[in-house]
Amino acid sequence: MRMGIIEEWGMEMKRILWGVFVWGYLFVSVPAFGGGMEVDPVDVIVKNCPLGERVAASDLGGNEMILRIQNKDSGSHTYTIDVLSALRTNGRLKPGFLDIPDVSWVRPEHREILIPGNSTGKMELYINVPNVEKYGGKNYQGIIEVKSKKDNPEDIFVLAVQVGLKISTLPVVSETEAVVDADVTREE
Repeated sequence: MRMGIIEEWGMEMKRILWGVFVWGYLFVSVPAFGGGMEVDPVDVIVKNCPLGERVAASDLGGNEMILRIQNKDSGSHTYTIDVLSALRTNGRLKPGFLDIPDVSWVRPEHREILIPGNSTGKMELYINVPNVEKYGGKNYQGIIEVKSKKDNPEDIFVLAVQVGLKISTLPVVSETEAVVDADVTREE
């Protein structure tokens, strides 16, 4: 007796799902995969960023804006930190935000960090938006990517986590406005 198309399809789906389950179990159970990593904060948010000054993200957003990378594996791992444009990663821009025009505006304290097993490393981010009028009073969005390196030949996987980056710049103050503000301050 021949099975109907629906029964054949159902049997094929069971085989596929069972195969996915087995491969998923093996993938997660491979010892070289390790315990993974965790990165905080989920979004680095920097408000009131001045133009033409190198500032630490933590100076403008508080200590919670320092990148914390947790190595959940028992062995040491090296992680690289890169800044990417939001559109390069197929990210969607939040309403009111523009893609960061130049990723070199944001620099990690170090491009790489070695973190011992079951430990957390911290990394400061520095922002330097050029003192150009067109960049003032805008909201920019980018991505910070933290990626593990293959430290050992036994390492099978490279892990990567992408963290949101949002920078709001101060509006440009013309020299005339600055002089008027200074005169008002002196009169008070």
